[in-house]
Amino acid sequence: MRQEISQARREVRARNLSYDELVTLPYLDAVCRETMRLYPPDSTCFAKESVSRGIGRLGVVRYRKPVRARSSRHSSSIRFLFTSSIASAQSWDAKTQGLYPEEVVMDAKYAVGGGYGESKYVTERILAKSGLEATSFRLGQLTGGAPNGAWATSDWVPIIVRSSISIGTLPDAVGVVSWIPMDAVCSALLDVGFNRESVPIAVNVVHPRPGEKHLSSDSLPLVLYHEWVDAVEQHARNPTEKDTTNIPAVKLIDFYRLQSNVDDTLRNSGQSTFESAGLTPLRTTNVEKLSECMRTLQPLDETIIKKWVRYWIDAGF
Repeated sequence: MRQEISQARREVRARNLSYDELVTLPYLDAVCRETMRLYPPDSTCFAKESVSRGIGRLGVVRYRKPVRARSSRHSSSIRFLFTSSIASAQSWDAKTQGLYPEEVVMDAKYAVGGGYGESKYVTERILAKSGLEATSFRLGQLTGGAPNGAWATSDWVPIIVRSSISIGTLPDAVGVVSWIPMDAVCSALLDVGFNRESVPIAVNVVHPRPGEKHLSSDSLPLVLYHEWVDAVEQHARNPTEKDTTNIPAVKLIDFYRLQSNVDDTLRNSGQSTFESAGLTPLRTTNVEKLSECMRTLQPLDETIIKKWVRYWIDAGF
């Protein structure tokens, strides 16, 4: 968006852009619309997202009078973009079935597990029957990205880092990771959203070139994932206020225990090329075809990792 605005100002020789000129900028328009969706200026202008209430009104945007997408005279040009999750494929068996496909899988058993992933799967099925030109983006693990590596300290990976500083060890896990920087995800969604051609119903958004996790530290030793969880559990039994501040992992202990159990299974079976911590590996054919950013995305490297750490330090770690 910054590049788009800068280019527009260069074309008018750096003078302030008029309103009529601003509304012709597609990226700026998309950002403004998404901001209004998240922070509506009026309670009557919103689109509910919860499965229980929002999906029952699929294609309805409230603004004084309801606008129904399917019956609108513009229905042929409407594109409905839905941010789903890798969790919608939480019970897929990659060992026997390979990568999760970029299509709506009709057998619901592969979505059974946590309610969050199940609700995303239900929405995909509804979208497939809606009659709208719709795309469901199955997002994997997002990381901090450009320009400064910002990665919310409330996410589970930064919580591991914060807790490890206090515990004195870092957890080691086998497998590869398809974590993807937020800026790459945004580029992919915009590339699909503004594509002039018809786009597929399902697009998997994970890193197309997964890499191995090589944790190293000059000050903290590496231990097996389940040993690290054991150390966290000692503080989780009767956590003090200091514990929850310095070892925030105590609040997610069940989540980390589940991951460590998966890690033990992968480690014991020698399946070091599978996705770490049990995440479902996703096929990325569609997203690479539709997004130049995804086609050329480089593997996570030390440069981006240092940006994460610098951001966490600046945030108070």
